[in-house]
Amino acid sequence: MQTEQVMRIAELNDRFRRQGFAVTVTNGVQALPDLAGLMEAVREYDEFFDANDAYGEHDFGTIIWGVNLPFSRTPILFHLQPV
Repeated sequence: MQTEQVMRIAELNDRFRRQGFAVTVTNGVQALPDLAGLMEAVREYDEFFDANDAYGEHDFGTIIWGVNLPFSRTPILFHLQPV
């Protein structure tokens, strides 16, 4: 059961992710093909469920990114946290 506080945190995290405020990415992520497309995929991400969102805060996710060839798809983890 989600509390009002958890629901508010999830709402704020969803808003932050969708609006694409300032982000920090590693050099490895910057080197990936189609960085703009990856950022769009993060903004549109909505696959939250108990296994990857245990606290219901929508602050973590995994996206498989890259061309559809063996060993060329990269799992991208993202984590939202206040600075």
